Amino acid sequence: MNNKIDDIRNRIDKVDNLILDLLAERSKLVIDMKKAKQSSKIFRPVREIEILRRVTSQNKTEFSDDAIRAIFTEIVSAGRNIQKPLRVAYLGPVGSFSHDAAIKMLGSQSDFSACDSLSAAVRHTEMDIADVALLPIENSSEGSVIESLKLLRQTSLNIIGEVDLPIVHCLLSNSEDKQYIKKVYAHSQALGQCREWLKKHLPQALAVPVKSNSEAAMLASKEPGAAAIASERASMIYKLNIYAKAIQDTTNNHTRFIALSKVTTGPTGNDKTSIICLTEDNPGSLHEVLGIFRKYGINLTCLVSHPEPNGSYSFYIDFIGHKDEPVTAKMLDELAHVARNCEIIGSYPRSI
Repeated sequence: MNNKIDDIRNRIDKVDNLILDLLAERSKLVIDMKKAKQSSKIFRPVREIEILRRVTSQNKTEFSDDAIRAIFTEIVSAGRNIQKPLRVAYLGPVGSFSHDAAIKMLGSQSDFSACDSLSAAVRHTEMDIADVALLPIENSSEGSVIESLKLLRQTSLNIIGEVDLPIVHCLLSNSEDKQYIKKVYAHSQALGQCREWLKKHLPQALAVPVKSNSEAAMLASKEPGAAAIASERASMIYKLNIYAKAIQDTTNNHTRFIALSKVTTGPTGNDKTSIICLTEDNPGSLHEVLGIFRKYGINLTCLVSHPEPNGSYSFYIDFIGHKDEPVTAKMLDELAHVARNCEIIGSYPRSI
């Protein structure tokens, strides 16, 4: 038996060496590409998503598609890093779900910058302090993130990609017994997602909303009798015990994040476009707008209304298709004649 195990281990070592040799060859090709490029851009979202889609479609291994995507995301991230690290701004502190989403989408080799607010992440990207800003846009149980929608109205940055992150909330604390927990820190969305669990298991605890779940973990690590709702990663960073895992009220809890940048993305054949429409303040004006989507057979994936200061409403709309595709371009042209104002805030590859 031992001889058989040793033989398998030796064969694994040989395969690992082959993988290293191939990675060495890939790294040399990345350097050749850097020399051949006419542009200094290191981040090409369309090319990166095409790589991930291709390797996933050709996956014949025993590894899951998610595992293959994670491996190649890191390979792409490491290749990018040979040229120049991609600077990514997100809502911090370190260990937030935004941090997890940034790693999932752009790889751990990126140069991450934890910001104290979503607006700061956007501002850093506008000022070229960062190349990409990552914002949460909607949660499956709590709905749209209003602050992010407001920022999309104010910035000239483009949405260039999206990533869907399963949200597994943990209760973190240094307290040995739940009866000693008198306060629970968390982002307001997390408190909403864990409302019933908290009511049942910690009825005595005061729920305190903060800017992010990682900030909640940081506060709980310094305060006796306090707990935080945060990620498993945050428990390791802030040295907190995991009192309970998966405390969210719905099992299928996930958040969609969008990436903002100054670059634009061309069509990939599987894209999404986001727009903000301001309709006329007349009965049936929204119905008229939606009728245009139906006319061209374009599928909407998100429609959120937002009040304007003058009493009218704007609408954030996601739909399938790219602005440069002929049918979509024709639809957008007609839409511009119906809506009072229609702003395209990004056409980008759909999340895998």
